[in-house]
Amino acid sequence: MSRRNIKLNNKIYPDIKYNSILISKFINILMKNGKKLTSKFIVYKSLELAIRN
Repeated sequence: MSRRNIKLNNKIYPDIKYNSILISKFINILMKNGKKLTSKFIVYKSLELAIRN
């Protein structure tokens, strides 16, 4: 019998601005060294630029 612990999947919450789980996942993938605020700024700014043009 295996003695390893079973990993439970963490629930991913949607982001605050667009209420989208997909954007939240993208922010987590983009994040480096735990700097989530910087990655949020990059994603939100790029989406604003894409929507304007």
